[in-house]
Amino acid sequence: MEKLNPKNESVKILLNIVLGKAIEYTESWAPLVPITAVDKIYVVWYFPEHFYPLVTDLVKSEVWIIDSLSNSTSESKRVTRYEGTMSLRRILPAILQLSGFYDKHKDLKPVNREWDLRFADKEQCFFQTYGVSCGPFSYKMMEVLISRRALPNITQENMTCFLF
Repeated sequence: MEKLNPKNESVKILLNIVLGKAIEYTESWAPLVPITAVDKIYVVWYFPEHFYPLVTDLVKSEVWIIDSLSNSTSESKRVTRYEGTMSLRRILPAILQLSGFYDKHKDLKPVNREWDLRFADKEQCFFQTYGVSCGPFSYKMMEVLISRRALPNITQENMTCFLF
């Protein structure tokens, strides 16, 4: 696969993940792994090496939560700010930011570099990207996104599967 334009193609890839579109990628060492069988929602588990500059160029110095390898190798530490595996739930705030979601929904906002999301009027945190548990804050966030049709492939019925 040839290198992609960091300003356009990377955003397209990230949005495709959220929109539930299967992304074609055939290299066996860098597969796209589905986190659930619901609506073909995929997460990048092993990130191809030539994508690293693409992602870092896109987000500049902001904290970004795309992980590479699930084990703590020197390679994974060199290319990502976070160790371990990730879920779509953890990269969702950044994708919403890139997609212009907050421009349309002024009452929601990212409040800091860790991409905590809070209700702008109540300052009630309902999503923490660095958290690994699937608690009521995460469910609250998904209810808001579902009600506003931000994620067309996610429904109240399959939300539980999505969060894991």
